Amino acid sequence: MLSLFSTFTIISCILRIRLLVSNLFSDLFLFQVWILSDDLDLVDRLQVFYPRNSKSVPGVFSPPLYAFTHTV
Repeated sequence: MLSLFSTFTIISCILRIRLLVSNLFSDLFLFQVWILSDDLDLVDRLQVFYPRNSKSVPGVFSPPLYAFTHTV
């Protein structure tokens, strides 16, 4: 069984990969959080999309376009 620290490490790695891929190949910046149950089943996903703002400094984004949860 994975420890709590390992679980957060896995989630952190997933987030970093998702952020990198969405930042490179999309006009929207996607921030996705996976909410897991105690036995590591995917319970819910929270997704927040940020539109790219060409006038902003790289890494700075305008307010979220929309956010929603998707229950699996």
